[in-house]
Amino acid sequence: MVSAALDESARAVATERLGGFVSLQAYYSFGRNAISNTNCSLCREEGVGVMPWSPLSGGFLSGKYRRDNPIRKRSAHELSVSAIDEARGFDAVESTEEMAKQKGATVAQVALAWLSLSPA
Repeated sequence: MVSAALDESARAVATERLGGFVSLQAYYSFGRNAISNTNCSLCREEGVGVMPWSPLSGGFLSGKYRRDNPIRKRSAHELSVSAIDEARGFDAVESTEEMAKQKGATVAQVALAWLSLSPA
């Protein structure tokens, strides 16, 4: 859907001499992402920057949540943790924790390093 809109916009910009998109902000983290390879390729082709939204999945990938200390239920008035499969998220945090220990870093630092090296 995003790629179709970007593609259509790129054609309109070319034919109508309009200002085009300069950036795409979408949910992107190693826990879950909403940016497809098609979208990333199209953004690169069109010179559109990609700004990850919620790269730590609302704090989930920071390492502060554990299987034995899960996310507490929040009221409707509080910000909620970005949609993430908790089992997969806990697996990611636990495997990242080992890498973080080896590198002398935090889980959040490893998660953000992964993001900065991703081709989005």
